[in-house]
Amino acid sequence: YGTRLWPLTIARAKPAVPFLGRPLVRHVLDWLHTAGTAHAVINTSYRAETVQQATEGAPVRLALSPEETPLGTAGALGLARDRALLEAERTTIIVNAKLYLELDLEAAVQAHRRSGAAVTMVLRNNPTRAHFREVKVEGERVVGFGASRAPESEAPLAFTGVHLVEPEVLAQMQARLSDTVHDVYPPFIEAGRVHAHIDDRRWW
Repeated sequence: YGTRLWPLTIARAKPAVPFLGRPLVRHVLDWLHTAGTAHAVINTSYRAETVQQATEGAPVRLALSPEETPLGTAGALGLARDRALLEAERTTIIVNAKLYLELDLEAAVQAHRRSGAAVTMVLRNNPTRAHFREVKVEGERVVGFGASRAPESEAPLAFTGVHLVEPEVLAQMQARLSDTVHDVYPPFIEAGRVHAHIDDRRWW
């Protein structure tokens, strides 16, 4: 419901909030298009009509996946897959639609392919120790997460909301209330199959 952006979200969803003259979701779609993405699926719930309006004229082919009840990050993806909106046999790029970002998506895709990982999480350094749950990394592998939103280590890493998943991971996502990081990724983390890709380009 965008409560932290109130009152900007009284009449619109967070992705439809304007930033630098355009809705946030349009920045994300333009960013995807620049990296060669041709097709995107957008999950909608609260004020769905404002997201639809905000994406008119977008440079990629779009499908909307409306939720009657919020299902969480994994549940939303499971629902979109069950509706045949996602190409379930290919790598899926997942990105929050409430961001402005200048991350190098092509570099993230290449790193993911080189790693052979099931999941790649795009991370960034958090030198100001902003309140984002810390992602714990050993080498290039994600090994866990901080206990709270307060960073614990001297050089904490934060998740950008951009991740890449292989079909076997998408297959684990069911159309019920569930979260990618907490409900789907743990067995892949335990198996050493979640890659950490760090990108410190601009991101808000």
